Amino acid sequence: MGNVNIGQVTEEDYDLAVGIIVGNQRASTSFLQREMMVSYSYAVALMLRAEADGIVSQANHFGKREVLRRPGEKTA
Repeated sequence: MGNVNIGQVTEEDYDLAVGIIVGNQRASTSFLQREMMVSYSYAVALMLRAEADGIVSQANHFGKREVLRRPGEKTA
């Protein structure tokens, strides 16, 4: 799939990704890639959109992200 940008992420895939991230409380691109069986670049685009939407934090200096939403929480 090559380089993917946020605009190329489908709503269906994004909703699935958010469910995986929030349900497992894991904000790992490689975890998302394995769970969804998508390319790493597509998983990156999904994670960047989740960051832009406030679902996950920015990556820290170790590259780790924090899940900002808990299961059952609704967006504002």
